[in-house]
Amino acid sequence: FDSYVNPTPVNQNQIQLSFFDFYEEQLKVEKTNIEFVTWQQQRRNLLLLRECFPDGLTFEQITYSAIEKYDQFLKRRKGREGKMRLNSIDKRHRQTRKYIKLAIKKGYMSESQNPYLAFERKTEEVKKEYLTKEERQRVEQMVFEPHEKLIEMARDMFLFSSYTGLRYSDIHGLTDGNFTETEKGLRLSFVAQKTKKALNLPLY
Repeated sequence: FDSYVNPTPVNQNQIQLSFFDFYEEQLKVEKTNIEFVTWQQQRRNLLLLRECFPDGLTFEQITYSAIEKYDQFLKRRKGREGKMRLNSIDKRHRQTRKYIKLAIKKGYMSESQNPYLAFERKTEEVKKEYLTKEERQRVEQMVFEPHEKLIEMARDMFLFSSYTGLRYSDIHGLTDGNFTETEKGLRLSFVAQKTKKALNLPLY
């Protein structure tokens, strides 16, 4: 609210840089700060923005109308599974909003220029499918041939994820050093890749 009432003065020298150039520069910085898959998604969003605005986009052109145009562009876009779903469109808007907020923080825009203050994003509830207890037990009891070691390892990682609630990115990076034997049983200590929080989980 304070930023909106008393906006940070926009540096006129910086405005020569286009929003797409700014996005590209920030992507280089973000590459070492976020998961690679997340970085790829944000880079993909930049490519979609460039496709929607082939003549480029200045900071002054980032208006409600521009975001509305991008929204319609995404809704008309067809992928392998047909039209882009509302939640996928919302993800693109969240990614775009992130870089607009960064531009505001760095003085390329004022808070009052943020089009997402007025734009209403839409999402839809997703039906989540899950394994029943019996199905999970069948997965546990699967027997693999010696040449299927990689499939067996993938199964074990999936089950470990199911029982601990850990993301694949966290499980993939675990080593023997993350496990400690205590009087009660095994304890797992690690730093979550996504949140960067240190976690300590009793596996017993």
